[in-house]
Amino acid sequence: MRTFEYRLYPHTAQARLLLACLIESRHLYNAMLETVKAQYEQDGTLIQKSLSVRTHICTSCDLIADRDVNAAQNILFKAGSQPSGANVSQ
Repeated sequence: MRTFEYRLYPHTAQARLLLACLIESRHLYNAMLETVKAQYEQDGTLIQKSLSVRTHICTSCDLIADRDVNAAQNILFKAGSQPSGANVSQ
């Protein structure tokens, strides 16, 4: 397997945006981890999914969501933005 490494040289505004994105990603990950931990403490089960599973089906409300679209929507929501693409379903 071949890998590549890139070096970024962002200007000040870009660096600020990248840092904000990194901080928000950390908050989202920690919130998701807390949800999984709470579920495990409540009923002793974990939802195991491989990365090949591309849809999420909520066991509480039966919502079906594409994992990539859902992740993008969550990031946009946390950032206070609205999706600009026509392919994003609500």
